[in-house]
Amino acid sequence: MDDIYAAILRHPFVAGLTDGSLPREAFRHYIVQDAHYLRGYARALALCGARAEEPRDTVMFGAHAGGAIAAEQSLHADLLADLGLTSEAAATAPACRVTSSVLAAMLLAICGSDTLTTVVSSTSMKVANITATATIHGLTS
Repeated sequence: MDDIYAAILRHPFVAGLTDGSLPREAFRHYIVQDAHYLRGYARALALCGARAEEPRDTVMFGAHAGGAIAAEQSLHADLLADLGLTSEAAATAPACRVTSSVLAAMLLAICGSDTLTTVVSSTSMKVANITATATIHGLTS
């Protein structure tokens, strides 16, 4: 697992995010797609809460869904402004095929699997989305 984590950290897209060398347009695309992803992830968490059998689990997933929306709104509002976009413009920008596919797969996974599998799958899908974004912008090694 340490090898996989190290490889993720060495990936040119992640390294560019970390050290500030990621091209501005690639970062802008990433932030817009991430906003779409977080809104979809919040919906997925809310759906997990709706499917939960225990009330405490419903509450927990609901809180995390709200947290995802709050994070998207506060973090991205500042970043988008720095990138010359409004939150409204980012929300109306189309989700790319990869982001749309990841979100669709996540919702399909929720409809047909247990909650733990869904959460693990959605985290893996986020990594896949980052990798695909890097590929789109020619930042893969």
